[in-house]
Amino acid sequence: FHEFRDITPLQFYKDHVKQDCKNMVSLIHDPRNAYMKKYTVKYLGNVHGAEQVHYINLSVDQIKEYAANVIKSGRPVWFGCDVGKFHSRNKGMMDTELIDYKAAFDFGFGMTKAERLQYGESLMTHAMVLTGVHIEDGEIVRWRIENSWGDSYGNKGYLTMTDRWFDEFVYQIVLEKDDLPREVLDVLEQDAVVLPPWDPMGALAK
Repeated sequence: FHEFRDITPLQFYKDHVKQDCKNMVSLIHDPRNAYMKKYTVKYLGNVHGAEQVHYINLSVDQIKEYAANVIKSGRPVWFGCDVGKFHSRNKGMMDTELIDYKAAFDFGFGMTKAERLQYGESLMTHAMVLTGVHIEDGEIVRWRIENSWGDSYGNKGYLTMTDRWFDEFVYQIVLEKDDLPREVLDVLEQDAVVLPPWDPMGALAK
């Protein structure tokens, strides 16, 4: 790693961040709320004077399509998820069928993604980077993930996420405006729907 001393956050951004943050768009998949709408969370934000944090809510299929297109172009995709669910650190796997609770304990988990959000059973707890996508016969099968927990984690810091895990536990991605169609960008012109301060969509930005 690299260490920089005696530097302000603004100076760090100017010297080391090679990304125009104003050109980035945050997309969420929140099945509790209407798609193609702009959302924010009340009191969200930890930078004084910064612009309000906004999200565009899309279907999970749209989010996966846009993420896959960016990866195909050779760029990674930042995403937020509920990292602790159906996740093996040793094997480097994230899969909703990783553990067969039905065979072992004669019960399963029947809550939908919307219900897990509504009742506090799931929320965004960690951010990682999508670096690869495996597609067979036009269908996404799995994703390659790069994490920040060191080489001893997973497969030398990488792990495999099945597409069904993405459906259930990925909530947010961030893309450049150029990666999105006009009809999605037009949502940014809407007045934002304000979610309450405790809403799980604000979990990673607090």
